[in-house]
Amino acid sequence: MFLLGGKCVACYTPGMGGIAEAVLKMAIGNSVGFKFGENISLDEIFGYAYGSFVLEVTEDVNVGKVIGETTDSGKICMNGNCVAL
Repeated sequence: MFLLGGKCVACYTPGMGGIAEAVLKMAIGNSVGFKFGENISLDEIFGYAYGSFVLEVTEDVNVGKVIGETTDSGKICMNGNCVAL
């Protein structure tokens, strides 16, 4: 599968846990940390997001909203607050 011309390296569809659940499962499954961007709210992270996709891409793509970035910290962080994986 060559989603977005091969620029997508991981994809997850949010369930009842919303984007937060998707990011947690993707981070654990791919052994990476994650830092949420300042442009996303708690309501967006924990709200239902049925029918959407959370994508990990290798470079900028012209689709959707950037919610953050992967890190090598072994933590999920938002606004300076972090939880170790």
